[in-house]
Amino acid sequence: MDASPETLDAVVRDLMASRPDLDALVCARDGSALRALGTLRSLGRRVGEELLLASCVASQSLEMCDPPITAVDLRPRAYGASAAELLAEILAADAADDEPITRVHPAELRIHASTGSEPTGPARP
Repeated sequence: MDASPETLDAVVRDLMASRPDLDALVCARDGSALRALGTLRSLGRRVGEELLLASCVASQSLEMCDPPITAVDLRPRAYGASAAELLAEILAADAADDEPITRVHPAELRIHASTGSEPTGPARP
């Protein structure tokens, strides 16, 4: 579902009103953490201090805002290449082979000040 910026603002405002003790927010949709940062600021919340903010999707814009936002870098380009290779391997595999074909795709947690930490570079979970 694509939510408008106004809808995202309303969701964050409603959440903060109903849960004033909330101390962390993780945003899943690309761009939603950046929008939430602005809304949280307008509510007087200090991100990285009294409220931690993170994103499930990394982008350069999250690293350039103030404070920089912690995010999971799923490495989508490498993920797509790996998925294509896996598909080719599955299609070429012997149908009688009972062994499953799997791949592990590493993600990187990029820790930044929005979660109360100074930037330390990528950290692997």
